[in-house]
Amino acid sequence: MSSTGPAVTLVDRIVTRHDADELTWVVTGACEVVVAGVRYAVDTRTALAIPAGVEHEVVPRPDSIVFPLLFPGGLLPVVEDAAPRVAVNGATAVLRTPALEACARVILQPGPSTDDALAVALATVRDHVARADGVVLPPLPRDVRARTVAEAILRTPGDDVTLDEWAC
Repeated sequence: MSSTGPAVTLVDRIVTRHDADELTWVVTGACEVVVAGVRYAVDTRTALAIPAGVEHEVVPRPDSIVFPLLFPGGLLPVVEDAAPRVAVNGATAVLRTPALEACARVILQPGPSTDDALAVALATVRDHVARADGVVLPPLPRDVRARTVAEAILRTPGDDVTLDEWAC
C-alpha cells in the first residue's frame, strides 16, 4: 500500500544566497550558519542578519525549525562614507528581544495581520538590527578540559554528544 501524503525531505545542510537581506530565525532548536568561514550559533536567543548576495551555509539540528526572514527592501543599514556596522564577513548576530519576537510572529504569519501591522513589524526589525552591536558571548572557560568542550560545542552546536561522552 502506498502513501499519498506529501513527501518530506530532511535537510542536513543547505548552501544558499538570497537576492534580499536575510534574518535567520530559529523557531525551535538551533542551527549553525557559516558565513565566509565564520561559524555562528543561531538559536532561540539570537538571530543572524546576512546581507543580500552573501553565500552562507545553514546546518540545522535535526530537531530544529529554521526560517530565513527575507527583506527585499533591505534590512541592514546602508552606511555611506563610514565603516559599516556589520562584521567583516557581512553578517551580524542580533540578540532577540520580546519586541523582535512579536515582529517575527507577524512576519512569519502575515495572514491575520493587516498591511499596516506588517509594515510596522518590518520597520521595527530593521531598526532593531540597525542598533545591534552583535552578540557578546560569555568568555570561554579557563580550564583546558572545559574549554575543549566549549570550543567543540561552538564549532558544531548540533552534535548529539552526551555528557558521559564528553567525560571520556
